[in-house]
Amino acid sequence: MSLLNKIKNALSGSNDEKKKAFDQIIESSLKEAEEGVGMYRYKVQESENYKNIIKDWNTTQKVDFILYCIDGISHYWGKSIISYSSKAYEYNRIKDKFLVYLCRVKIELNDADLLRLLKAFNSKVKYSNSGAGIFNWPLGYFFNQVAKQYTGKELSSDLVEALENTKTQINKVKLTEREKDKLKLTQKINGILLKGETTNAKEVLFIGKDDFAEYANAYIHAISNQEEKQHLFNILSFAQQGKSSKPSKKYLKESHYLIQAIGAERFKEIMNDWFVFIVHLEEKMVNITRTYHGGDYEMRECQLLAPVNMELLKGLVWMCSHFNDTVLLQNIADLAERCYRKVPNYGALAVLISNACFYTLYKSEGLEGIAHLTKLNELVKQPSGKKAINKYIALAAKEKGVSLSELEDQAIDDFGLIKGRKEQTFDDYRAIIELTKPGRTNFYWIKPDGKIQKSIPAFVKTKYAAELKQLKASKKEIEKTSTIHKNRLDFMYRKNRVWQFSDFKKQYLHHGLMSMLANKLIWRFQHKENHFSAFFLNEEWVDSQQNPITIPNDSELVLWHPAESSIEEVRQWRKFMIDNEIQQPFKQAYREVYLLTDAEINTRIYSNRMAAHILKQYQFVSIAKTRNWKTQLQGPWDGGDMTPTIEIPEHQLRAEFWADPISEDQGESGVYLYLGTDQVRFVNTQTNDAIELMDVPPVVFSEIMRDVDLFVGVCSIGNDPSWNDNGGAPRYNDYWQRYSFGDLTVLAETRKEILSNLIPRLKIRNVAHIDGKFLVVKGKLRTYKIHLGSTNILMEPNDQYLCIVPDRSKKDVAKKIFIPFEGDNALSVILSKAFLLAEDEKIQDTTITSQILKK
Repeated sequence: MSLLNKIKNALSGSNDEKKKAFDQIIESSLKEAEEGVGMYRYKVQESENYKNIIKDWNTTQKVDFILYCIDGISHYWGKSIISYSSKAYEYNRIKDKFLVYLCRVKIELNDADLLRLLKAFNSKVKYSNSGAGIFNWPLGYFFNQVAKQYTGKELSSDLVEALENTKTQINKVKLTEREKDKLKLTQKINGILLKGETTNAKEVLFIGKDDFAEYANAYIHAISNQEEKQHLFNILSFAQQGKSSKPSKKYLKESHYLIQAIGAERFKEIMNDWFVFIVHLEEKMVNITRTYHGGDYEMRECQLLAPVNMELLKGLVWMCSHFNDTVLLQNIADLAERCYRKVPNYGALAVLISNACFYTLYKSEGLEGIAHLTKLNELVKQPSGKKAINKYIALAAKEKGVSLSELEDQAIDDFGLIKGRKEQTFDDYRAIIELTKPGRTNFYWIKPDGKIQKSIPAFVKTKYAAELKQLKASKKEIEKTSTIHKNRLDFMYRKNRVWQFSDFKKQYLHHGLMSMLANKLIWRFQHKENHFSAFFLNEEWVDSQQNPITIPNDSELVLWHPAESSIEEVRQWRKFMIDNEIQQPFKQAYREVYLLTDAEINTRIYSNRMAAHILKQYQFVSIAKTRNWKTQLQGPWDGGDMTPTIEIPEHQLRAEFWADPISEDQGESGVYLYLGTDQVRFVNTQTNDAIELMDVPPVVFSEIMRDVDLFVGVCSIGNDPSWNDNGGAPRYNDYWQRYSFGDLTVLAETRKEILSNLIPRLKIRNVAHIDGKFLVVKGKLRTYKIHLGSTNILMEPNDQYLCIVPDRSKKDVAKKIFIPFEGDNALSVILSKAFLLAEDEKIQDTTITSQILKK
């Protein structure tokens, strides 16, 4: 007799005969798995036993087999000694696979069968030493089937008692990681018990244990209007149902009705209050319990919000997509930034909420939400966050029929500024905010008599407290937004962004905020076959010789780049900036240019220009991310390709900087301290092949090499003036010496040119001059040579090394000196050291004087 017939006969026999039949199914299934794809990849639904036997069983037979599996699994894990290499363990795994699958597929249950299954799940134990309790069984799948069949039906008293008992077993579970599952499963069971009727939710609170829950729950309890409180309970209950990555149309429609019940203004008031609280909330270390391989483990974890609370908050953030409210959108943007803020060793702690914020900002009407997404794209450094933000900006651009960059331009807020200046009246006083440079404003008051007052008038603090708060918030946003768009413009070189002059005038030239950036930059125009560069000076366009130019309205323009200009034109524009004392928001006229060298033409597909350097990994990862490179800290646990890269989608390119960790040196956390640099390559993202360097657009090549030069210039151990004193590894001393006083990089050559023009204008001009790769300063005690690359110092006559570590607490003397661009910290360090050493007889710091006087 065949196995199939034996089992069919046994199923109609005694319980012992049924068990033997079930044992035969498990044994033959295990054999099939071992002789086939293996246990890990074995799918019971594709097994011969399921297709030929189990699939055709009636409900009672399937339930009998499920109970057999539950009983066998429970018995196995109840043993005092478990062997993971035994045959019994493999039988148990097969039973578990059948149990999970049968709980997923549709089985038409009657009351008696459902009652049998509920009692088994409630009473049988899997992993006796696990705090997950009843959740070790596949309850989610099981109750999905039960809900579909029993929601809306009358239940017997026995079923009600069994379901209530299941809820009791669920609530016994205290594991932090199960809070979300407890909530969802309890809601599903309540839906069955309530027969699916629409009713007011019972008291719904934030059940996760965190500081926000304490605050929000107290807020809810303090609501005296019981009708309003019930409406809020209904909203919170509904918000718990958001399970997907974005809300459905049905979710948004139903949530709109719930918001109408409590009132839109009241809903926004509550959300603003809660979101602001989270924005200012500090993360903390908490004790949690995790289950692993059937055991419970106590551990410490950094937490901002409890996971179950984040699920509820996600739903509330989605609901805010119904509104285009300035204050609410600002708070949502702040919430997104806070929740994506990286915590060392833990990463971002509430990505779930940030992603909900991105969606809501995208869905809000108008362009204000897109403006916030543009800013967040600069503030969020994690690749996954940038990818999510760019996805929503791209969707919005597609919906509006414009490019991504055009949409970002359209969305920039001017904050009521006119030529960088905003004025607001408070009785007979006027508050003035002036944007002086990216990230910096002047805030002052004009009194009735026309005189300037720096302090806030007393009556404004009391009479206009709300308006003052809003004005201060506006000042902060102006500073933040101007910095973000300065960086965005700087990155435009990689994109080869082209503007229509008619659009440019509206979105940049005459824009209250962007004009403060655009009017300090050189622009390259094209009109028909004519190409020319111009600068907007004193309300008119001029060339590098300050001759007025008329720009036809149908012209196109791009950011001017020195790599596309003659040496003479570059020289003229640099002189233009000096003569007119124009400080550009970033290096443009003095921007470093990296052209292909003969060596790079010969190597064809890679550049060794930045090879053989030793970089501090922590510094490198930090600065690389500010330039939008994709990289992360590496340790001995990492495998595979971790090469730092940057995507340039406009040119279908990816740049790679081969910087590999040096395994000999690790920090306390195990992270490698240093990286060794190698090649720079460009890869076609369509074919994943390295391309010839000659085929890379010159501006793109120059910009990528400029980034890599920046990484080396900032992160090289050769820049550390206290390397030897702080116990730097002796094996790197030769490299440190070579770099500290070696040949100048392109960055340092630019610095040299600036100083050559600058020194004759300074009070140290009689004691300082450029000599090769050094700024030489003659003090009263000794003569000093400051290297223009590393900023390290040698003292004559014997080239004795002088260690001076920059003191960031002291005022930067370079801030009082006109420099035609922002952002070169090394230049500031060189000038600070030069001024200090020019009057070396006045130095009080003994750590410096002891070195100077030692000959």
